[in-house]
Amino acid sequence: MPSTGFQVFECDKLRLAYIGPRLNEKIRAITTVGETVITALKLDIVVWHRVTEIGRLRGHHSSATVLCPLGSSFLISAAGSEVIVWPLTELGSEKATAEDGVVAPLGRLNLGEFGAVTCVRHPPTYLHKILIAGATGGMELWNVRSRERIHTFKSHLGQAQLSGAVGITSMMEAPNVLDVVAVGFASGRICMMNVREDRVLFEFNQAQGRVTCLAFRSDDSAKPNLVSGCSTGAFSAESEALV
Repeated sequence: MPSTGFQVFECDKLRLAYIGPRLNEKIRAITTVGETVITALKLDIVVWHRVTEIGRLRGHHSSATVLCPLGSSFLISAAGSEVIVWPLTELGSEKATAEDGVVAPLGRLNLGEFGAVTCVRHPPTYLHKILIAGATGGMELWNVRSRERIHTFKSHLGQAQLSGAVGITSMMEAPNVLDVVAVGFASGRICMMNVREDRVLFEFNQAQGRVTCLAFRSDDSAKPNLVSGCSTGAFSAESEALV
C-alpha cells in the first residue's frame, strides 16, 4: 500500500538514518540520488535533501509510478504511457527557485502504441540510454538526450508470446557483468538477457507467480546471485553463470 512518508537507512548496518516528513499525499514511487530522495506524489514529483524540499518536477497528467535516475544529471518518470525526461542539475538553481522551485521537463518520449510503462532501468556504461519495459511485453532502448528509440527487443518474448503471458513487471541489471539484464514477467517467468545482442542467455520460472521485484547481490566478493520476489512477500534465489 502507498505510504505518506519515507525512511532512509544506512544499508551496511540497517540503521535508521532519518525519517522524512509526513506528507499530505501518498507516495506512488521513490528513488534516491546520493543524499537526495525523490518521491512521486499524485501529480508532482518532489525532491528532498534529507528532510528539506529543494524542488518540484511538474508536468505529468496522472500519477507517476516509475522513477529512474541517470546519474545526477537526469531523471526519467513514467505515468502509464507518458514518459518524461527531467534535468536534475537545475534543482536549487535560480531558474528553479524563481518559479517556487518548480523545474520544467526537458521533453517527453513518444512511445507510440507501446502501452503502459512498468519498468525503466539505466544499465552501467549506457551513456544517456535507458531500457523501457511495459505491461504488454514491449522492451525498448532509448537515448534520453536525443529522445530517440534505438532498438526494439524481441528475443525476450519467446514462448511467452504464444501463451499471452508477456507482461513485464520488473527488470534489474547485473552489477558486475556488462550488458546483462534480468527481466521478470507477470507469469513468474524470469529471463536473463544480453541486451547488446538481444539474446536470452537462460531462463527459469518463479513458482509463486508474478515477479514483483528483482535484485542481485552487489558485494564484489559474492557470486552474482539473483533474488526475486512475489506478491506474498516470499523470495527465491537463483544462481547461474552470466557469461
